[in-house]
Amino acid sequence: MKMKSYYTYLSQEKRSIDFLLYKSRYLPEHLFKNIPSEHRADLMNMLILIEDLFRSHQISKEKARNYGEYIRQTFNIEYEILDDNHIIFLPRSSDAVLKYFLEEPTVIGFIGSRGSGKTISAWWLALQALEKIENATLHVYNDVDGLGALLAEENRRIKIEKEARVPPYDGLPKIVLYNEMEESQMGKRAMSSRNIELNIQAFRIRHRKAWIIQNIITYSGFESILRQTTTMKVFKWMDPELLETTKSNVPKGWKKLLEICSFFDVNEGLAIIPVKKRGNRKGGNIYCIHETNPPEWLLKKHRQADKDKHLLMVESEKEREYLKIIGEIKARDPRAKAPDVQVIMKEKYGIELSVRRVRDLVRKWKILTGYEDEG
Repeated sequence: MKMKSYYTYLSQEKRSIDFLLYKSRYLPEHLFKNIPSEHRADLMNMLILIEDLFRSHQISKEKARNYGEYIRQTFNIEYEILDDNHIIFLPRSSDAVLKYFLEEPTVIGFIGSRGSGKTISAWWLALQALEKIENATLHVYNDVDGLGALLAEENRRIKIEKEARVPPYDGLPKIVLYNEMEESQMGKRAMSSRNIELNIQAFRIRHRKAWIIQNIITYSGFESILRQTTTMKVFKWMDPELLETTKSNVPKGWKKLLEICSFFDVNEGLAIIPVKKRGNRKGGNIYCIHETNPPEWLLKKHRQADKDKHLLMVESEKEREYLKIIGEIKARDPRAKAPDVQVIMKEKYGIELSVRRVRDLVRKWKILTGYEDEG
């Protein structure tokens, strides 16, 4: 058997990078909206020129890095040197993902380690889409952190579902958020009938008027058809192990690019957005740094959901109710002491407890929620 040479492999990878990141790349002007309009065209041409000069070995890696640092510090545009032949510039955008997500029913996946900001990123996209798509409802599956339940209390268009299945078809547009999906739910060993349903939905998104958002923990364990039908991808921060397994499941041309994810904060993600040619618009792949920029009210709801999640660990249902009421009282008056809480619980909620019992409950509530005030 004739073995493939090491240099042949490098050549194949180089061809993949050249096609995915350069030949098929689409660099729309709206990614540079923070740049004065009279300078955008010149800046775009300069970025492409630097990339081409490095690919053709007309500038050294050191000079390419110097250019990259100048562009980053001057225009807040990221860059990544992939190897001795390739550098790519990545504009920052907080609205490109939403813009192309809304164009037509599609599937987007947020991939990253726990704590990387996937949940807030997915939720903020879903809520913005709900606001933009007329008559749409948002169906949430696997609401593990309870954020959906909190938001659904204030918005009847948000539906919290119990199982990871396809929402009922009624001809109306739907945004579907599969939150924190693990291999046991959407992997190769997951229940086959459920996978078939999800696969069919992914294939028929246009007919079902479904905009699907998948919040994915383990990309390598993600069922292959679901992975392939996820059109748009946002790669968030990844720990070294997840990064390596994810790199083994993406095209060769993306492998080195994904390494930039090691340096992200919770607000950032590498967005890869395939775009169809439409009218005078060029088609191709958009590569940019997605900035979630969630509103403070959503972050506050998320923190509240996190606190409530700890309260759910309390075994006694009655005690959970007491702790929830204490949380409401402390939210209105953070300085309320145990005697004050006791009076409010009696007068407003009809609950009679001793000061000592209330003091113990307040102390327990603080421990469970991480409350810092010594009220």
